[in-house]
Amino acid sequence: MAKRARRTRGLADVWRAVAEEDGGRVIERKLKPPLIELGSGPWVTRTDTMSDPSGSGSTLTRFRTPYLPTRPFRLRIAKRGLFDHVAAWVGAGGIRVGRAEFDRRFTVRASGRGVARSLLLGTRLGERLLAQPDVRVELGKPGLRRRRELGPGVREAVVRYPRLLVDADELREAFALSWELVRELERVGVAKSTAP
Repeated sequence: MAKRARRTRGLADVWRAVAEEDGGRVIERKLKPPLIELGSGPWVTRTDTMSDPSGSGSTLTRFRTPYLPTRPFRLRIAKRGLFDHVAAWVGAGGIRVGRAEFDRRFTVRASGRGVARSLLLGTRLGERLLAQPDVRVELGKPGLRRRRELGPGVREAVVRYPRLLVDADELREAFALSWELVRELERVGVAKSTAP
């Protein structure tokens, strides 16, 4: 228990320092690490920690960027696992984006094959994802509490890491990946900023 408290305290210090250095906002919480919000242009990303929904007992670092969808589009990008290889063998392995290294390392599920390919093939987003060994990306509805805060119709681009990000450079790179994701979504015409 003491080890976890020290780790959380170290995490909070690094996160506060990044927020202060990069012009972000710190939102303090009782018994949990703080939330931090950083912006890049019209995009504001909030990061926090959460327990792994699979029940493994590990803690994830999550980056959430709200956006307004301009048309329905679903996307999930995850590290390829054993079951993904079996699914591919029977023809249900997701979308191939056309880059061998990316297709080997990630499973992409999306509601539009062409949109997914234009998001990931030959873009900085695709390069940033390849540089991350264990990232997961999803688009979806925010939780009920967050939905009340953001307003109707708002969706979130969520980037998750299966560990606590305690290194300041790694944290900044994760924010950059989140912003690159929503910029690319805007470029291909499926999202726009929630900023007025």
